Amino acid sequence: MPSGRSKKWKRGLSKADFAERTLKDTKSHGFQNRLGKTIKNNVDLIGWHEVSHVHFYRQLLVEFFGTLCLVVMGCNCITPYSSIQTDAGLDMSSIIMAWCFAVASLVWTIGHVSGCFLNPAISVAMFANRRIPFVRCVAYILVQVAGAICGSCFHTYLRGQAIGSTCQTLLHRSIGVDETKGFIVEFSISFFLLFFVFATIDHHREDHGGSHAFMVGGVIAVLVNFAAEMTGAGMNPARSFGPALIHGNWDAHWVYWLAPITGGCLGGLFYDVVFSERVVSWTRFLQMEEVHSDGDKLFSCSDDHRSASGSVMKADSDSLNLPEDILHLEPGGEEATPGDKSDVATVDTTRSSNMQQEVTDGDDVHPINFVLRGAST
Repeated sequence: MPSGRSKKWKRGLSKADFAERTLKDTKSHGFQNRLGKTIKNNVDLIGWHEVSHVHFYRQLLVEFFGTLCLVVMGCNCITPYSSIQTDAGLDMSSIIMAWCFAVASLVWTIGHVSGCFLNPAISVAMFANRRIPFVRCVAYILVQVAGAICGSCFHTYLRGQAIGSTCQTLLHRSIGVDETKGFIVEFSISFFLLFFVFATIDHHREDHGGSHAFMVGGVIAVLVNFAAEMTGAGMNPARSFGPALIHGNWDAHWVYWLAPITGGCLGGLFYDVVFSERVVSWTRFLQMEEVHSDGDKLFSCSDDHRSASGSVMKADSDSLNLPEDILHLEPGGEEATPGDKSDVATVDTTRSSNMQQEVTDGDDVHPINFVLRGAST
């Protein structure tokens, strides 16, 4: 390694610079990429400019129609043709499959237009985590509630007296579920729902294969099975509000608004702050202690790469995504000598979204995973 070209480098970039220069989008289209990005400008977070766009009203129409379809399909599938007072006598598997495939079908069909929220808890969580602007959040909630009311009216018209209390989200007090337990259950399932939704729209990740729609539907199936016999598995204030308004039953209705919204906001925030690929990639990067440069090469020294004798193991990779311009030259840094080459882990800077490198120390081979992928936050 020519000493004239090699100098000691040290990390000096911020987390935002790292994300902007290192991470790349996994998708150039689709709701995953659009909803995965945070809104940084406070003016854009208000979103008044959206009301002048035709597409904004197309999104509102889709949210209205989608929520209407969700209530009609879901409620009709779980309503028996004989008059009963509750849906407790229904086969639980039919309830689970009805909501699972109703949600999955709608996400698959209209997710590219509006994101297919169909749920005020999701709308508020997306706004609270800076994914959509305030104006769109409020507009979404209004049309979602309107769609749920219209869907409940249509459902009642079709099934008449056979409905009873079917499709209403009520606390099953007969098994000891009061307001406190009901709040905990609804908070929990909404927390889990938004945790999984934010994992799905994490546009930095490349390990998500298959259908995002059926992933969300699968989560719905699990959560419905978890909570249906205790609270009716609301998770959706609009879906709870429509039947409550039509049938005039407001028993503990506040639970079905407060719990899903608070649980959803915290679930999305928890994933975004702790488990998002943006945060994980930054944490991996911080594990590097030293970085040396030699033309097109980066030389990284980390405790994880040292052998038992204390020497640094030599690495060989073609895909670590760390361009030289993200590192700052340390003032007065020592120049490396040709003899230093064997004492540092050598990593190529070829641009790539994935790295799988093998580090060798003598004849021993040590696998090391270092993943940097996605786009700017």
